[in-house]
Amino acid sequence: MFRRRRARGRGGCDFVGIHGAHGYLISQFFSPYANKRDDDYGGDLERRMRFPLEIVAAMRAAIGPGLPILYRLSGDEHQPAGGITLQDVCALAPRLEAAGVDLIDVSAGMYETNWWITQPMEMPQGVLSQSALQVRAAVGIPVSVSGRITDPSVAST
Repeated sequence: MFRRRRARGRGGCDFVGIHGAHGYLISQFFSPYANKRDDDYGGDLERRMRFPLEIVAAMRAAIGPGLPILYRLSGDEHQPAGGITLQDVCALAPRLEAAGVDLIDVSAGMYETNWWITQPMEMPQGVLSQSALQVRAAVGIPVSVSGRITDPSVAST
């Protein structure tokens, strides 16, 4: 109850966000590139989903049903040595929704492929929109996308 009061009351937050992208801790558990564990939190896709899903469940339990949870993920780590793929994310997305996430924000990349986190001007406008469309098809909640959307006409498509 205290956490909810802090986020909504004293903090004035309209939602809470979970950063599950870009090689940070949560995505390290989900990524086959980073996660070399052989316990309940590593190995196959199902076990690699466990940590992110437990975090969402704990967050939902702490804040209750009235405050939205947004979850940012890398739709693809673009890691040739075996990182998170869009197929992995499309399997995780409905599970995040079932665990209590209200919006999924699609980004891309990780430290080793950091040009996908903040795309250079050489990449096309809306470069991540196709990934977001595939995630959107897997869930019934809103999906947002970041990256190289600097023109209103691109944002509206």
